[in-house]
Amino acid sequence: RQYLEKNRSDSDAHIGLAQVLFWSDRLPEAAEAYQRYLELKPDDAAARLNYGRALLWSGQSEEAHQQFAQAKKQLPADIMVDLLIAKSLEQSS
Repeated sequence: RQYLEKNRSDSDAHIGLAQVLFWSDRLPEAAEAYQRYLELKPDDAAARLNYGRALLWSGQSEEAHQQFAQAKKQLPADIMVDLLIAKSLEQSS
């Protein structure tokens, strides 16, 4: 994190941190790291899905739904995106 404070535009470092936090079940922190990464690389659909998952599993279903809807535009034929959209809608209601 100290490195990222000095190197805010290093997208590889941001995604690396996001993935480590995600797989360490530190989901709110992972969501923040994915958000910063996506500010640099908004077209990374896989990162957007993981950002949405981190939000969803942190109880932020409406925000997760927004991310999944954006990912759907990038991956229109991906059934996983459809399932995640449905899950986020289910948890919102």
